[in-house]
Amino acid sequence: MKAFLISLVVVALCLPTVHSLLQCYTCKSETSNSKCQTPASCGEGETFCKTSVTYGGIGSLRVSFINKNCADSCSPSDVNVYAGGAYTSCCQTDLCNVNGATSVKISYLALVVSVGFIGTLLRAV
Repeated sequence: MKAFLISLVVVALCLPTVHSLLQCYTCKSETSNSKCQTPASCGEGETFCKTSVTYGGIGSLRVSFINKNCADSCSPSDVNVYAGGAYTSCCQTDLCNVNGATSVKISYLALVVSVGFIGTLLRAV
């Protein structure tokens, strides 16, 4: 029995280790997040799923471009200017970059805060 266990340990140590690669959704310059749902296996050393969105326009004339990819490094950012902006989000689990609409969530929050502020001003008058 002891010899069997020792030989089992030796065989286990000789087997190549399985190292699963990160999987991320990928796309390039898409205008809709629904078009950015293509999974891909990342390369060695690519430990981040990165989503970058650039948007611009005025009123209903607004356009966004979404890029998703694997990356060896990633720094989240959020830059807003009057008529547009850009943001980058990063994550490190398989297919974690499914959503490209972080800016939409932020816009809804800004809308709610603005409506609350205007309501408070109107009650004060």
